[in-house]
Amino acid sequence: MKKYLKLMILITICFFIVSFVLFLVIDSPMPILAALFITWLVFELIFLYFFNKQKKETKLI
Repeated sequence: MKKYLKLMILITICFFIVSFVLFLVIDSPMPILAALFITWLVFELIFLYFFNKQKKETKLI
């Protein structure tokens, strides 16, 4: 899982920036909290994806 950590963090930061700007544009009352929530969901999905990917790779060996 360590080999995917940098990629996971990079994707998560990109999603945070995009969602924060989006919530600022739509004039959300709390854009930072909304962006953090969306970022947390995306991070969990990315973690699940890479976890399953690594599980399949180790199963093949």
